[in-house]
Amino acid sequence: MPSENEAGESVLGVSAGPSSSSKTAVASTEHPSPNTEARDISDEECDDGESYDEEEEEEEPALRYKRLGGNVHALFEKDTASTLVASDRFLILGTHWGHVVIIDFEGNEVKKWRAHSTTVNAVSVDIDNEYVASAGDDGRVVVHGLYSDDIVIVDYNRPVKAVALDPYYSRKASRRFVCGGTSGQLIMYEKKWLGKSDTIMFTSTGPIQTIQWNGPLVAWACDEGVQIYDTARGMRISQVARPEGSPERADL
Repeated sequence: MPSENEAGESVLGVSAGPSSSSKTAVASTEHPSPNTEARDISDEECDDGESYDEEEEEEEPALRYKRLGGNVHALFEKDTASTLVASDRFLILGTHWGHVVIIDFEGNEVKKWRAHSTTVNAVSVDIDNEYVASAGDDGRVVVHGLYSDDIVIVDYNRPVKAVALDPYYSRKASRRFVCGGTSGQLIMYEKKWLGKSDTIMFTSTGPIQTIQWNGPLVAWACDEGVQIYDTARGMRISQVARPEGSPERADL
């Protein structure tokens, strides 16, 4: 009979099951072909991975949908939404008649103002939910304070398709935002000691289509692809090229 320690090792070897360590122990006594053993393990791992991926692709996310109530229907009897952004407190809508509308998650109007004479193409909100920026086909960017009378209006004379507020717009004296449109220029607007300043960060062969600002990074899409700019370092740090064969414009 084996000793207590030897018996314990024997039991551990059986309870471990078909793990890689137990297979290694068997291989040291029976001397099977190492290539065969490695191939069997890798095949099992590949099969498990493929089946796992297939299950993940087949499963649909469980989402709950709720139709907005309140006075949403009255808001859009004579107007239609052209853009929408959700914050953690409310929804911001832009309309084809140039309005910006703040509604709560039940669909009730909280605030509304006429920011543009034509379609609102994009809206943006700062991290504190205190300022909302809008960009329109009338060539203007309008930054509107939700709890103050602070309003900034900048006219770029050509349709502006995208805008993004500095996430900390309300906390900084620089009051920065980035915008772009059919001119193909990505422009940083900010307040400086000697007044307001527009800095061209990038020039595209086509329009600037969308912009997102998160932390120090600004990302935008244009004909060349997706570009990323680091505002802390003051330089463009990455680019994802537009796939070959894709249309010249996103709306084609």
